[in-house]
Amino acid sequence: MGGLAGSVAIGLVVGWSMSNVGAVAPELARDYGLSIATVGLLTTVVFAVHTAMQIPAGRVVDRFGPKRVGLLGVALIAAVNAVTLVAAEPWLVFVGRTGLGVGTGFAFVAAIEYSRQTSGSPFVLGVFGASTGLGGGIGVAVIPQVEQLVHWRAPFLTAGLLALAGFAVLAAGPPGRSVQHGAPLPAGAVGAVLRDRRVWRVGLSMAAPSGMSLILGTWIVTLLVRAGGYSTREAGLIGSLALIGGIVTRPISGWVMRSHPYAMRKVIVGSVVLGVGGTAALIEARRLPLVILGSLLVGLCSGLPFAYGYTTAARIRPDGPAVAAAMVNTCGLLLIVICIPLIGLTFSLPWHGRIGFIAAAALWAGSVLFLPDRHGEGSSVAEPAPEPAQA
Repeated sequence: MGGLAGSVAIGLVVGWSMSNVGAVAPELARDYGLSIATVGLLTTVVFAVHTAMQIPAGRVVDRFGPKRVGLLGVALIAAVNAVTLVAAEPWLVFVGRTGLGVGTGFAFVAAIEYSRQTSGSPFVLGVFGASTGLGGGIGVAVIPQVEQLVHWRAPFLTAGLLALAGFAVLAAGPPGRSVQHGAPLPAGAVGAVLRDRRVWRVGLSMAAPSGMSLILGTWIVTLLVRAGGYSTREAGLIGSLALIGGIVTRPISGWVMRSHPYAMRKVIVGSVVLGVGGTAALIEARRLPLVILGSLLVGLCSGLPFAYGYTTAARIRPDGPAVAAAMVNTCGLLLIVICIPLIGLTFSLPWHGRIGFIAAAALWAGSVLFLPDRHGEGSSVAEPAPEPAQA
């Protein structure tokens, strides 16, 4: 249970930290003297740095172990939020958000490997994935209330305090183990992992399914308001289903991966079919039952492949499991960073953004072309039991 608690603690900290600014964007724009668009860049900066840190973080996790790197990442999150509290200066908050991306990058990759090592079960990996979404959702609800008391400091103060609590929980958890036991990989070994087409294929097959809830969730409200004639409040409630659904199905994906591993490929293909259907329902935009069902399907189906990608990558490269997991995550993050602004641009074209949603549905459908066959999923289907943990 200690491993599960540590993984969930990291997930809550990362999810909260990456979404906290958006919860009070108008208030931050006022207090910092920035435009709303500039405040939006505070989240973009975190995602960009977080993405860039994935593979370097994987190398460090494989060398020093996930618990140590996880503690480092969470400590860095606490530290940069403390620095951001000094003054409401635009340059300071951008520096802080850049450092935050480094911290979340280290913490996220460490948590993937920590949950895998300490449990030996993909189910715990799925629970960790759900906790990241839960952290963001709770933050969006709580931070506006705290803002009334501490104003612009609310997102950074709450993230810093949560990071300190997460550090304590993770520190009390069982130790992880390093693949390299503190020694650097032999020359060319990291390159061998990075050149492994099997891992990249897993990453490409997971990029669209795992990223669609965030990609489409970002623009569902705008689509429904402009193309469907809904109020912002109505559209927001509908759009929230796309983000909440993944919280439910990520643990389910881990359970299926653990209990019925041979069924996982069928589950993924089925989730793609239903997810594309849900996207099509959103494109229709005007019929309320259809858009509610569509938003819910997008969220639920995005969460189902979660455990498969990271577990399979680790099986393919047991010599560098964290680097392999980071490669898979990089594919999804790059797609998110690229697609969110591109879909936004389609709202200036005819059909009120439907063109962007059609393109997203095509990407989602095409992801099954990259799904590896069983031979490319690693040497074993069942997850091996973890080795005795080392300090």
